[in-house]
Amino acid sequence: DKIGKMVASSGLPIGDENEHLKSLLMRRARLVGTATNKLTELQKLISQKPVPNHSLFYCSDGSTSSDEQDLLDDSDGPTENEVKQRTLVGRLLRSKGVTASPFTATETQSQRREILNMFKAGDIKSLIAIKCLDEGIDVPACSTAYILASSRNPRQFIQRRGRILRKSEGKEKAIIYDFVAVLPKNGYEDNTKDVDFFKNELARVADFATHSINPLTALKPLQKLKKKYDVYNSM
Repeated sequence: DKIGKMVASSGLPIGDENEHLKSLLMRRARLVGTATNKLTELQKLISQKPVPNHSLFYCSDGSTSSDEQDLLDDSDGPTENEVKQRTLVGRLLRSKGVTASPFTATETQSQRREILNMFKAGDIKSLIAIKCLDEGIDVPACSTAYILASSRNPRQFIQRRGRILRKSEGKEKAIIYDFVAVLPKNGYEDNTKDVDFFKNELARVADFATHSINPLTALKPLQKLKKKYDVYNSM
């Protein structure tokens, strides 16, 4: 609502934002990236399909409500109001016996080199990354990606997809799990907000699916939502 009112009053197109509007857009992106149910769905997914070697988890740099800790086996310590999403993903993976390492701006260059070497050797099963892995770092051994947070910027999600599609010996295909956010049921009286929000998420998934080896199955989980929001022919 705030973003819509500010854009309308300023007359500026998205892309020519003032500092206040940029701040609101960043806050919205963090909210979408750290949506609480993403951790719930991640837990369900890795319980059904164990995490393979050379897996990559793309996380938001934002925080998630500490209620999410109820999902974790090792969460019996003191709680915080909010916890970084990457921290919760790491705890969840450890609770499933998966060795994982963060790969963020916090680690030094020498630490990153060591982490990548251990990842390639299989000593570390998974990487938990934020934006720094977008910056020209090559991980061809990676064959599975869990995208919990993604920008609306096509350049970023194409880069991230490219990280997973690098050729590597013995690697025949790559698997991408893209976590799509939708607004809560009956969250807004104005259905146009739901439609606009969903269209932005759908654009990324449609791009992934179009270039996949299983486009129809990739889009199948979204058919009901596409029909609900009358974006059935948006591909």
